[in-house]
Amino acid sequence: MADVNPFEVPESCKGSGLPFRVVIDQSWYRVDGSILVCGSSVMLPRICFLTGTEVDLVARTSVALYPSLKIVLLSRQCTVHHWVSRSLARRLLFRWSAAIGSVILGAIAVIFGAPSAQNGTGGLIPVLGLLLIVAGLTLLMRPKPYLKLMRYEKPGHFFVRGFSQDFLDRLSKISATSEASR
Repeated sequence: MADVNPFEVPESCKGSGLPFRVVIDQSWYRVDGSILVCGSSVMLPRICFLTGTEVDLVARTSVALYPSLKIVLLSRQCTVHHWVSRSLARRLLFRWSAAIGSVILGAIAVIFGAPSAQNGTGGLIPVLGLLLIVAGLTLLMRPKPYLKLMRYEKPGHFFVRGFSQDFLDRLSKISATSEASR
């Protein structure tokens, strides 16, 4: 009797009390109207998310965040791996470069134009410099296209907006054919 442990778990119960874990595939997605519902990290098919083309693409990764004016106590973000057409990527790079150049050129005009404005000879140069700075900052503040996280629902459902409707229609067709083949 001294060999029996009264607190020992019987053999019939061993293994049946394992904790239940919910494993969510982070690469899943579904289309809900004009919004993409996905996990915290999603890899989208090889289609440009704005133009819908399938040729000459460049891989991009975007982090979808809550809008800046929304008060968020717990920061949520979703990483979206998507594709952009090379021509659109070039246009976005050109616009970003022009905005940075405008801010730098405007700052130079304000700094070096201010002494000449005090002498009464060149008051127009600092004003043009300020206009260049405002125009450059306006272009930098509007990063179009961008993805926006609209809402989050537990467990791991992110609602992302910013895709073209053509792209979302093609995604819903792709997901419908992949579910039918299963």
